[in-house]
Amino acid sequence: MPNVSRITDRFVGVCCCHPPIPCIGTGGKIIVGNPTHESTGQKVGRITSLCLGDCGHFTKIVSGASTHETGGQKAGRITSKVASACIVGTVVTGAPKHTTN
Repeated sequence: MPNVSRITDRFVGVCCCHPPIPCIGTGGKIIVGNPTHESTGQKVGRITSLCLGDCGHFTKIVSGASTHETGGQKAGRITSKVASACIVGTVVTGAPKHTTN
């Protein structure tokens, strides 16, 4: 089972808003989590949590755990997808001791 995502956890992907280059590789971190639920001292990421790419563009978590909710949204986890008009990617780090399905 994948580990739950939290603010400061990382994603990797591509950003396609950097002309003239069609797309560039980028990473980034989750910057907004559920204000009422923490894992290992950090707020838990969930669907709709805002993320900031290292390139300066924003994205959101768009997929989550099938049965685990936090604050009325599916919990983010390692393998959750992030997507926006610019960035698409996958969450790659999470809470070392908390997993979800």
